[in-house]
Amino acid sequence: EPEPDPDPEPEPEPEPVTCARPQMMIMGDSWADYLDAGPLRDIFGAQNWDVHSSFGGQSFAVRGANIADQLEGTAQFVAAANKLQELEDLDCDVTLVFSLGGNDIIFDEFTGSSRASVGAVRDILRALKRIDPELRILLPGYDLVNPRVSGFCQVALAVLTGSFNPDVEEVNDSFALTVGFLTEVANGVPDTTYLNLIGSMQGSPGNPDYSEVPDVQYGRDDCIHLSDSGYVIFAEEIANRIEPSLNLPGANRVG
Repeated sequence: EPEPDPDPEPEPEPEPVTCARPQMMIMGDSWADYLDAGPLRDIFGAQNWDVHSSFGGQSFAVRGANIADQLEGTAQFVAAANKLQELEDLDCDVTLVFSLGGNDIIFDEFTGSSRASVGAVRDILRALKRIDPELRILLPGYDLVNPRVSGFCQVALAVLTGSFNPDVEEVNDSFALTVGFLTEVANGVPDTTYLNLIGSMQGSPGNPDYSEVPDVQYGRDDCIHLSDSGYVIFAEEIANRIEPSLNLPGANRVG
């Protein structure tokens, strides 16, 4: 029987497990949820991206979410943080599509409150950046809606704003305020880009006509969200800007 080699060749180190595809996380409020429910997931899934909006049964793209719902330590934040940590451990390239603040701004506009806080949103994003310092963040924001889609508007807005007689025209005034709000958020967080898409339903993203409203086909009956076809357009506008904005790696990148 041959003698064992006293100096055997060391076993090669196993190759580290890395992401073969770019990763997207979608986090935030109902606009994030509607994008995740179809168009954004479909567009980037077809381009070989993996898209995530939940972890351990907890979604972090939640309809009705306010800024306070996603602060560090909340269930929604913890789910997003755990998912991001999982991807970071695999050395993934991650892009976060983050939509938050609209509910707070609309509520403030109708009630005179001050829930919308640039600092609080920045804190959420900075906490995620501490997990993955190379995390790229996109803020797609919101778009104008048509407040004349249905008579249900008053009810839907009353639920959102707490006002018994909300002025549906103020919704677009509120969405206009998100431009400055999200621009300020993005300017205070590294690797964060605000995509000014307001006006997309009018065919002029970033250059809306505030004196007009989009066609009713692009609005939902609640007069706060886009229709399915509207979100398809909105998602396509995100896709048109995502690689030029962030110089993202190709879909087949490994490591």
